[in-house]
Amino acid sequence: MHNDPTGKRLTGQPRPDLDDIPSDLKGQSRWVNWRYEGRGDKRTKVPYNPATGKRASTTDPETWASYDTACQRSADYDGIGFVLGGGFVGVDLDGCRDPETGEMTPQAQQIVDGLDSYTEISPSGKGIHVICLGALPPGGRKATGQGVELYDSGRYFTVTGNHLTGTATTIEKRAKQLAALHARIFTPPEEEAPAEQPERHSALSDEDVLAAMQRAKNWAAIEGLWTGEHSYASPSEATLALLDHLTFWCAGDRQQMDRLFRRSGLMREKWDSKRGNTTWGQQQIAKALAGRTEFYTPPAKDTKAEQPKESERLLRLAERHATEFFVDVYGEPFVQMPVGNHQEVWPVGPRQMQIKRWLTRLFRAIEGKPPSAQSMTDACLGIEAICAEGPTRELHNRVAWAEDRTVLYYDLTDDDYRVVKITAQGWQVTGDYPILFRRYQHQQPQMEPTRPADARKALQAIFQFLNVPDDEDTRLLVLVWLVSCFIPGIAHPILNLTGSQGSAKSYSFGVLRAIVDPSSTPTLAPPRDDDQLVLQLNNNWMALFDNISSFAQWRSDTFCRAITGAGYSKRKLFTDSDTITYHYRRVIGMNGVVNTAYSPDFLDRCLIINLDRLTGRWQSERELTEAFKQALPGILGACLEALVGALGVYPSIATPRDYRMTDFAQWGEAISVALGYERGQFLVAYKANLEELTWVALEGQAFTRAVIELVGVHEGTWQGTAERLLKQARSMATVTGISTEGKGWPGSAAWARKRLDQAEANLEDIGLHIQTGKKIGEDKIIRIWRGDADQPPNEQLTDSDEEAPDDGKIRIILPSNPEES
Repeated sequence: MHNDPTGKRLTGQPRPDLDDIPSDLKGQSRWVNWRYEGRGDKRTKVPYNPATGKRASTTDPETWASYDTACQRSADYDGIGFVLGGGFVGVDLDGCRDPETGEMTPQAQQIVDGLDSYTEISPSGKGIHVICLGALPPGGRKATGQGVELYDSGRYFTVTGNHLTGTATTIEKRAKQLAALHARIFTPPEEEAPAEQPERHSALSDEDVLAAMQRAKNWAAIEGLWTGEHSYASPSEATLALLDHLTFWCAGDRQQMDRLFRRSGLMREKWDSKRGNTTWGQQQIAKALAGRTEFYTPPAKDTKAEQPKESERLLRLAERHATEFFVDVYGEPFVQMPVGNHQEVWPVGPRQMQIKRWLTRLFRAIEGKPPSAQSMTDACLGIEAICAEGPTRELHNRVAWAEDRTVLYYDLTDDDYRVVKITAQGWQVTGDYPILFRRYQHQQPQMEPTRPADARKALQAIFQFLNVPDDEDTRLLVLVWLVSCFIPGIAHPILNLTGSQGSAKSYSFGVLRAIVDPSSTPTLAPPRDDDQLVLQLNNNWMALFDNISSFAQWRSDTFCRAITGAGYSKRKLFTDSDTITYHYRRVIGMNGVVNTAYSPDFLDRCLIINLDRLTGRWQSERELTEAFKQALPGILGACLEALVGALGVYPSIATPRDYRMTDFAQWGEAISVALGYERGQFLVAYKANLEELTWVALEGQAFTRAVIELVGVHEGTWQGTAERLLKQARSMATVTGISTEGKGWPGSAAWARKRLDQAEANLEDIGLHIQTGKKIGEDKIIRIWRGDADQPPNEQLTDSDEEAPDDGKIRIILPSNPEES
């Protein structure tokens, strides 16, 4: 039981009769709980979300629940309710029934009989609720004097299950009956022309009237009506509200009121529709003029009052409408603007077309002409200045963490600005989120995900479209990498697809991009320089580069910075000295024929997947694309389910210590476990891939390969100066056929030491240890040995001047390829 505002105790309503509520209603997830609460001296039925216990909204599906959930929580409330919409229409007949005798008014009985659909008695016993299928025509929804209300959205009905005896027990289609009922109740009788009123004439031109209105203190209230963006219940109400303002400013001049109204956003065909000897519009003007005695009188000294410059008027438009002016973490100006029922983030500046188009449209709607180009440029500069004084906000690209990294948000980039909210408890599509996303022109709307029965099985469907070898470990690596792409703030390994022509590398990248970050440019061309690469990485969450045939060191370094989140500075456009420093982590992929010129540091951050040539397995791209389009919602839903599971299991995953990309290894293990794989299975597969990359790195370095062969010839140990190492490595290269002509071969002893330092991590991975800095006499000695010991063997190593033998009988102690070990 609950208290009403008067302090009286209220007896809780009877719980719903489960047998009488139609199954068509029970099967909908449109249910809420409700409770009597006081508002002033009245009480009202306030809806609550059955799942969370928080207030529910009849316009937000995320706050509704299933019938079963609402019933389970009903003991804590006064009842349950059904949110109208989705084709379900409710007719509320208030105060039409005697709760003692059950007798209804003739009008209510006529409506109930005419609709002949599921009908029940309201909680008070004095009203009737009819629910049927259909839609309501435009116009009124509430006829207070008749006690009739009709709703097809934005309202909920309390549901008692107290079925009205003698009426239908099912939800019936009643579109025609609803239209007839609406017409009977809400179509007013033919309006008579009001009494003739004296003609009045304005002293101002149409443009001067508009200018005077814009200077007025209440212009903010007029502006929404003028542009047609109002909050009135119906267009007719908004029409009268605007005419009321025009009556004052036009000094009662009917012709001027008519001309200006036709320029407004409220103008519609009904304005000129015939009403006897007059029109509907003329009738509305007469209504606005009726009894009006106060009119605007311009200043006597100047009937054409001075108004602000055009650029200033544009700036005021932006200030009145914007939610917030701010700069991002790079100091770039942005404005948050309400559009429809959501908020959008727009970049600001003379070269940014989005805000320029919006300002032009609004300015033209108000003043009847577009602004000049110079006024627009000046206004944008003014907006930039306002942004610079505002707060700093972080803008996210496609994915973002929130709430202490317990909630993930994934931007669907659709027209309604919806996101997917992902927690350890589940995921849902919502329009309510606490962070800001920036959208780029190339980004495409993502399809709405569907919930799979089995996430692992549903995710396996991607291999119908990816030419990945049918090997469990390889496919596990691909699945984990794909799901991890939805997790921001960690270093993701660069996915390197290798294979010959015809192995579907480019198509595979298009599939991966469509799942994570759909774009009009699925793959990117290799950049010409650092600045272009940084711009590509900044504008794309997933940057997949197609047909990389060579790999310069600058490109490797920038890729590595984008993986780790290190900064990159570049000059701002149109300035000589200002710089901007980017800090971001991105998901990167590249494809091409195997390139052994990659640096060890770069390869350590890669995940290489070798694709086989598609021989005799060709399928038309059109057929594949259509099949993929059908499968995508389920694949995306499976990725989200895997993320839900990973968020739950992640805290129990111990931090792997033997991996350079620790975060990826830990999250990868969590994703793998969430997909139903054995604990440790992913880490084993990932480590094997890294070991393969070690050999790729070593085989790509001619000098390092020669050193490996040299140590093998010397029974697994070598000692000497850097100069001697370079000399003997060159001799070894000559014997074994290793080329010394490339840029990677050191030209001096100092560079030989540097090359050895660069390869030290990879040499450690294959069991070769290096010690530098020890002196014998005046010489700095390098020691290299094979084994598990952290220190070189205790026996005295000879400081030999012997060249590598040139007899063709060199013993290779260490393998040059993991399969030969």
